[in-house]
Amino acid sequence: MADSECYAILDCLQGCPETSNEAQCSLACIMTAPPNDKFDAVMQCMAENGCIAQYPQDGQCLASDDEALQSITDIAQLQGDWWVVKGLNCGQNEEWYGGQDWLPCQHGRFEQLDDGQWINNTTFCNGIDNVCTSDLIITIPELVLIGPGVVRHNYPKGEAPLIPQIEDWKFVSVPDPDWAFVLWCGSNPVVDYNGGYVISRHRNLDPITPEIEAEFRKVTERFGVNYDELCVSDNNHCIE
Repeated sequence: MADSECYAILDCLQGCPETSNEAQCSLACIMTAPPNDKFDAVMQCMAENGCIAQYPQDGQCLASDDEALQSITDIAQLQGDWWVVKGLNCGQNEEWYGGQDWLPCQHGRFEQLDDGQWINNTTFCNGIDNVCTSDLIITIPELVLIGPGVVRHNYPKGEAPLIPQIEDWKFVSVPDPDWAFVLWCGSNPVVDYNGGYVISRHRNLDPITPEIEAEFRKVTERFGVNYDELCVSDNNHCIE
């Protein structure tokens, strides 16, 4: 408490509502604040010793690793910018309560560093339905291809509120180099969370063709998902 920056994060967390928006609010408190080793240490200690309540599972992990595209054998095949333009986990009910797939301005950049490591340089903001309620949040997980079509996002210290945090993106459809459908499954010390989305090189759905949408409908139906009920994001207003 003697550390004013650490206390400011704790004070922000205390103001988060005990509703489905609590996780979004908590994320904004932590990720938009300056890095603070004292806060990181106390949060990690609390998580490792069971002092933080577990959240109910958020959504379902709908795809197994072997259901991802076997033709994707190198992250280089996915290199470049990806925008989330349609999502599955939109906070629509008690099962899919987190709303991660409807966060505005979700922009990922699959990049390879000079040392060969792949990263996803990701920006987004808290909010829903294309309306930001926080400043831009930046997080940079490391990427590893753990199997054909399965890209693991591993968040290093400082890139997530709690570690270990891992998300496995399972690319189940890439009907065009500019379009893909991903089902993802994630976990950290307090919650297992899941989702899925249409990602595109474009900022919104305007350029999509009927043929690509027909393919997405066929693929999503195989996983029990109604493509036409997915929430839509338009990123034209986003800075990054």
